[in-house]
Parts: sequence; structure tokens; C-alpha cells
Amino acid sequence: MALLALVWLGSSWRHAQSAGRVPPPPAGAQSTAVGAHLHDRHAAAARDPTSIGAIGPLCLAYHADMFYDHATACYALAIEVGRGDWRWTYYRALIQSERGGGGTLVDSLREVTERAPRFGPAWLRLGEAEFKAGRYDQAADAWRRVTALEEPASTGGEPPHRAEVPLSAYAEFGLARVAMVQSDPARARDILERLTTSGSKDVVVVPKVIAWMAGTFM
Repeated sequence: MALLALVWLGSSWRHAQSAGRVPPPPAGAQSTAVGAHLHDRHAAAARDPTSIGAIGPLCLAYHADMFYDHATACYALAIEVGRGDWRWTYYRALIQSERGGGGTLVDSLREVTERAPRFGPAWLRLGEAEFKAGRYDQAADAWRRVTALEEPASTGGEPPHRAEVPLSAYAEFGLARVAMVQSDPARARDILERLTTSGSKDVVVVPKVIAWMAGTFM
């Protein structure tokens, strides 16, 4: 009986600790509908704060409604509760990227790529973060990995931050940027010409590539 009591006390303590870390909805929710939705999600998470099935939806709701401070705090709890699930680290990295990135973003994305080496969006964002940090070889390595991967399927329930064009097109464009900063315009031109003649239907990257080619090589 004493052992059972200790187990129960330990479980109750962990439940209380986790419940205290569930971020409540902001006082100034944007609308009645948004506020009601967030309060429902928060109530479910507070009732079961050690369940990722309860915590995760609250984090995603904060993220989707752009309450980034609340989402970041929620993801920190989700990462602990959902141990081994890299998605929560990735979703938190999306917010870190929105806020300018830095070393924390690179560390987060490296962790994701280690756990999910075939998830192209993480490699794509890691390449961008490494490029902005001036680590061009590391950026090129990340982008090359993207070009070797299949386009990702939805991971389910994620925030609306997905690429709307082939990831490989963005990765190729990134490789051309690396070539340019490394003073190799011929390699950049080859990459861009291959991209613009590949038959891509991309309505974002290809016009950008053509404009860059016109200003750089002509």
C-alpha cells in the first residue's frame, strides 16, 4: 500500500507540475470565436497535461493564430511530453525562423534532421539558416540533401507554413546563391539554366531566378 501511495503521489505531482506549465490563452484573444476555441483547447490540455494528444492541439492552435510566445512555451512542454517526436521541435523552429533565427534555430533544425533525415523541409530551412550565418558549405550540403529526397507528404495537423512549390526548386536556387557568394558565377548560371529549363510549374522561384539571371549575367 505504501508503494502504491508513493506511485500515486508521484503521478499527481507530475500532473500538477505539467498543468502549471500549460500556457493559458492570451487575455486579448482576437475574436470571440478564436477565444472560445483556444479556451477549449487549453481546458483539454489542463485536464490531461501529460498527454501529447491534449497538449499538441493547443500548441498548434496558438501557432496558427500567431500567438508565438504562447506557442513557444507550449511547444517546450510538448517536446518533453512527446519525447521522441521530432515534429514539436520542428514546429518550434518555424517560430524561431519567423523571429530571425540565430544559433538556436540552427541547433533545432540539426536536431530535427538527425531524427528525421528524410524530411526535406527541415533540410531546406537548415540550409537557409546556415547560409545566413555565413556557413556556405554547410548550407550547400543541406540543400543538396533536399534535391535527393522525395517531396514530403503532410505530417498531419501542422501549422500552415508549408512550401507551395517543389522543395527541390528552392534548394537548387539556394545552391546557385552559394555558388555566387563563392565567386563561381559559371556554376550558378549552370544551376539556374537547368532550373529554368526543367519544366517546373513553380510560379514563385522561376520568375525570381529569371530576374536574378537578367541582373547578374546579362
